[in-house]
Amino acid sequence: MMDTSTQMDFTDEIIHEDWQSLFSHSAMKRVREIMSRERVDESLLTLSDEDLLRSIGALKENFLTKGALLLVGKPEAILKYIPQYKWSFRKMISDTD
Repeated sequence: MMDTSTQMDFTDEIIHEDWQSLFSHSAMKRVREIMSRERVDESLLTLSDEDLLRSIGALKENFLTKGALLLVGKPEAILKYIPQYKWSFRKMISDTD
């Protein structure tokens, strides 16, 4: 997928390895907790992990995308496929700061 500046979307790239070997159940549990807290449609919460990942475009052709790996991947899988990965957390103190 390319955006208007013709740059590739890194997060849409597929990882050609069994998605279940890369998948972290505890990460998916956290995603579901956030979804519940944000009051998403109940039908999404009742989907299987596989169906939920498919419905949001995280699982394509039965493989995870790199974006999905960042969300629900095992730490060792992230390190293997996205070695430049760095996580940081920033919180807005107001609407503008």
